[in-house]
Amino acid sequence: MKPLVIVFSLAFAFTTAFGQSFEMKETPFALVSSSEIAVEWETQSKDAGIIEIGEEVTLNYSFVNKGKEAIRIERVKPSCGCTGVDYSKTLIAPGEKAFVSASYKGKSAGHFNKTVSVFFVNGSSPTLLRFKGEVEASKGLK
Repeated sequence: MKPLVIVFSLAFAFTTAFGQSFEMKETPFALVSSSEIAVEWETQSKDAGIIEIGEEVTLNYSFVNKGKEAIRIERVKPSCGCTGVDYSKTLIAPGEKAFVSASYKGKSAGHFNKTVSVFFVNGSSPTLLRFKGEVEASKGLK
């Protein structure tokens, strides 16, 4: 009899504890899973052209949130320390436009190919942005 009382007591406690309904407050924007993230980039590849040694070039990439929920950029990671980045740091509502920018300063002559990885909160894999160009020692003397 004692084991039966214990079983019923545990069953009652379990259903009481886990059977409660909780009121969820709705937030204006929810961050979404990677399967629901839908962004449309204006372009993911740019040509910086020819720059001089010591010249800095900034390339701007823009995108629109085509999903049904707000999204947020978690972080942006350049492929090397010679590239600086900036990006939209607030929630991006559906239909809203946002940006990522990459700055590169040519320190030596030659071609360059750089990448910037954009990670979205709850996103599975990063979006890769690319840019290329050429650094010349004296572009103006030609």
